[in-house]
This record gives sequence, structure tokens and C-alpha cells, in this order.
Amino acid sequence: MKPLRILIAEKHNGVRRTLRALCEEKPHWEVCCESTDGQHAVEQAERQKPDAALLEISIPRLNGLEAARHIRRVSPNTRILLLSLDQVSVLDEEARRAGADGAALKHDSDHWMAWIQAVGRSHNGHAHLAGTVIGDERHIAAFFSTVDQRYRVLAPFVAEGLKYGERAYHIIDAPEQQAHLDTLARAGVHVGRAGHHDQIDLASWEETYLRTGDFDQDAMLECIREIFEKTSFSHTRAIANMEWALKDVPGVRDLPEYESRINDLMPQIDGVIVCAYHAPAFGGQLLLDIMRAHPALLIGEALMANPFYLPPDVLIEELHQRFDH
Repeated sequence: MKPLRILIAEKHNGVRRTLRALCEEKPHWEVCCESTDGQHAVEQAERQKPDAALLEISIPRLNGLEAARHIRRVSPNTRILLLSLDQVSVLDEEARRAGADGAALKHDSDHWMAWIQAVGRSHNGHAHLAGTVIGDERHIAAFFSTVDQRYRVLAPFVAEGLKYGERAYHIIDAPEQQAHLDTLARAGVHVGRAGHHDQIDLASWEETYLRTGDFDQDAMLECIREIFEKTSFSHTRAIANMEWALKDVPGVRDLPEYESRINDLMPQIDGVIVCAYHAPAFGGQLLLDIMRAHPALLIGEALMANPFYLPPDVLIEELHQRFDH
């Protein structure tokens, strides 16, 4: 297991030593840098690229909020939590707007240590889908036979991400969005709490795949980039319900090529994309092309590396040859 590297920024020496001691009691936690002011914390974050940063709100030379904004730019994969003596409920939303995961009371070590522990689980790749750890293949085609099966598999995946402080981004037909939230809630997902902290984003097909009235794969690839870049959360678990592709809209034939091209974006994305298909509704050839465009498959309730996967250059050339003849 890789060590979890932590930055601590606290102006009081005694408090900083206490924070460090509590962190270093944990196996695989390593305090890689300490700072007494925000400017130095930003410089250390840029140099050390820590996994987690604890920033005291009132540190000098850039307070915690200002330091968080700078750290998000110089070390975008660093997760940040602000510490304060009081007014955490007010500070929490400000912290999220600054790019942090939230705020905690300085003396509430159970809270902020649990947050670090959650960062550690995410840091070490412990994102699960269908009871299996998701590896490097984070673009996943999920084929379900029923709606019940879809939620039975995806609800724990959503709940785990929210627990880790990650963002849930779900693309779903607008008339189905409230039913979607209700079903997740019945499955034990804390959608109300997550909604209060802006952890759950719902987008319609018209806001994403069909924003121009037809399906423009270039526009949608840019949309995917924006989904993952324009957020204060460092990790996003995206689920896209793909039944929009059953509509008779211009450009829908390009769906397999679009799915293949997503793989070129994945190295720039901090998160997971699950493309959820109601398998019985899609035709055989289209389903096969979609399958070959994803490096990982979820079939029913089993996640696996895709033995049929073709890299984008190979699959797209085949698709062009087929459609050009």
C-alpha cells in the first residue's frame, strides 16, 4: 500500500505538533510537510504534491480559504480540509467553493481523521463496483437487463463515493430525475445530505448528449471534459443513462466512435465514468460496437476487464471503413 502523504498548515507550534502526532500514529500515514502560513503551504503543496492537506482557517500570509484556492491550481489531486475552532457550518460551504472538501472543528479529531482515512481509501484505488475494486479501467460499459438490477448494483457505488467525499454526476432523462433520487434514497443513499453539500449533480439528456438538438460527439466530449474540470471536488463518479441513444436523432450512429474517443480523455480525468445501458433495448451490432469501445465491462452484476476491447485508433478505423462502404 502506498503511504498517504499529508500536509499540515497550522500557525501554533503546539497544535501543529499534536496534529502531526495523531496522524503519525496511523500506519501508512506520512506527514510530508508542515507550514505555519498559507503562502508556504502553497509552495510546499506545489513541490510535494501531498494527497491530503489540513489547513487551519486563520493561518497568516494567505488564510486557509485563499491557500485552498491556490493549492487546487498547483496540486489539483490534493484533497483539502479546513480546520477551525468554531463556525464550521458556515465555513463548510465557503470551503467547498474554494476547492476544499469541507471544514471540520480543529479539536474534533474523529471527524478530520475519518476524512483522511476516506482520502486514503480513494487514494489507494478502493472504489468498488459490483463488489469488485475498480482498477485502471475507469471507463465502464454497464449492461443491465432490468431497472431493479441497475439500482441494486449502482446504488452502493454511489453511496461509497459520497461517503468518501466524492461527487456524483448523473445524466438521466429529466422526467425521471426525482424518481431516480427517490430510488437511491430507498436503497440507503443519503441523497438529502449529499444534495445539501452539492455532492450530487443531475443533468438531463438535453443538457448533455442532445444539447444541440442532435448528437454532436465533439460537443459531448467537451461536455465530459467540463464535467470533470469545472468542479470543486477532486474526484467524480459519473453515471450516464444511455437510453437517449434509442431516439431517432441525427448523429446517433456516431455513438460507438464517441464512446471510443472517451478513452483518450481518461488519463486527464480524476474519476470513473459508467455508461449504463438497458441491454435488451439495443440492437446486436450496436451493442457489440459499444462493448468493444470500453476497457471494462459490467454485465449484470459482474465487473471485468474487457477481453473484446479495441483501442480507439483500431475501432474507429473499422467503424469508418464499415460506414464508408
